[in-house]
Amino acid sequence: MFPEYRDLITRLKASDPHFLRLFDKHNDLDQKIKNMESFAEPSTPMQIETMKKQ
Repeated sequence: MFPEYRDLITRLKASDPHFLRLFDKHNDLDQKIKNMESFAEPSTPMQIETMKKQ
């Protein structure tokens, strides 16, 4: 995600606890959505859309 900002993201994760929490939450949601879209986890299209909006 955003390879052009990799260094900045690394610095922010190390220096800003709020950014780190948001970053981790985003990654967790992203993985869950991928699992749902690949049918590895049961879901409905509505659940997937709601998670994408988070």
